[in-house]
Amino acid sequence: MPLISCPDCGRQVSDIAPACPNCGRPFNSSVTVALPPETSQQPPEVVANSGVMSGVKIGVGMFIVLPLILVLLGLLAFCGMATCGAAMR
Repeated sequence: MPLISCPDCGRQVSDIAPACPNCGRPFNSSVTVALPPETSQQPPEVVANSGVMSGVKIGVGMFIVLPLILVLLGLLAFCGMATCGAAMR
């Protein structure tokens, strides 16, 4: 990327610059500026371990663990009442 002198101000400018950054003089239109390739504006992909999957795991766990806890509490309450009733008689 060689440097050229601006014909108006004399400043050293890249040969691919469309205009002089010092004085603003436009350069030859035959000089083409290399632009980076255009990328598509697609949304990022959803990762499998996103919040949706962890929410499903919590939901399934609640349907399994919560009923077990309730059954155990019910059994403890029933057994506790049975022993308390027997002790009161």
